[in-house]
Amino acid sequence: MSVDVTSGVVKRVSGNRYVVRTVERSYQRGAAEVMVAPELVRRFSIVEGAGVVGELERKKGRATLVSIESIGGMKPEDFGKRPRFRDLVVIDPEQRFDLGGCGY
Repeated sequence: MSVDVTSGVVKRVSGNRYVVRTVERSYQRGAAEVMVAPELVRRFSIVEGAGVVGELERKKGRATLVSIESIGGMKPEDFGKRPRFRDLVVIDPEQRFDLGGCGY
């Protein structure tokens, strides 16, 4: 059994199963994916697409994320306290910007 640190993006693969996808694999599925312990998902309110940094443990050829140092650049405890996206207020910008402008 060895303990390593990994970073990547959380991806929901089915039901309550989550994995960490890394930049080294271009965020694609791999043969030896890092599973996220279900207890961590519940405790820190981890959502799909969140960037995580944490320790993984390897047992019998399987890697599992067992502790989290940061989620989305925040302390794990603070991540769960952030406002929910659906509760945020939309604000229309007053200043217009040209999305198609090529600088001509």
